[in-house]
Amino acid sequence: MLVNFLLGKRELLKREEIVNFVRNASAFDPTNEHTENAGALLLFQTLQQQTWLVATSERLYCVLDDIRRPKPEIRWTMSKSELVTGDNVDVDIATREGAGNSGRINIGKHNDWLYSKALFSTVPVDAAIKALIQTCMIGGPAPEVRLDISILGSPAKARQQTA
Repeated sequence: MLVNFLLGKRELLKREEIVNFVRNASAFDPTNEHTENAGALLLFQTLQQQTWLVATSERLYCVLDDIRRPKPEIRWTMSKSELVTGDNVDVDIATREGAGNSGRINIGKHNDWLYSKALFSTVPVDAAIKALIQTCMIGGPAPEVRLDISILGSPAKARQQTA
C-alpha cells in the first residue's frame, strides 16, 4: 500500500515470496530439502504482520513477516523426524481459545503461537497443520482435509474433504 511506502514500511510478502525466502535462508539445506511440493499455511494475520508455516520435504519452518522489520524472520524450525513417524504425522498440537479473533497453539515444543480464527473457520487449525505436514513430508493428502497449498496464488486454505 502507498501508506506503508510513505511510512517507510514494506508490504507483507505473498505465499510464493515466503517460500522463496525459506529457500534462500541459511537454515535451508538444498542438498537434502526440496521445495517442489513445499506448502505454506498462513497461521496468523494482522495488517502489520503474518505468521506462516512452511513445510518442505524435510523441515517445518515458522516464519514471522512483520512490515516493521526489514525482512521476514524464521522463528523456529522442526525436522521431519520431530513431526513424522513412518507414514504418520506424530506431533503434539494443542490449541486453546484466545480473546477476540485469535487463539493460541502449541506445536511440539513451540508454545503459545497466535493463530487467526477466521483463517480456520471450516477446518480446525490443528487438522490444517497436520494436513500440511502429511502432504509435504509424507505425500498424499490427509484423508479428512484438503489443503490448497500450491506456491502460487493466495494463501493456503484448509477445508473439509467432501466425498
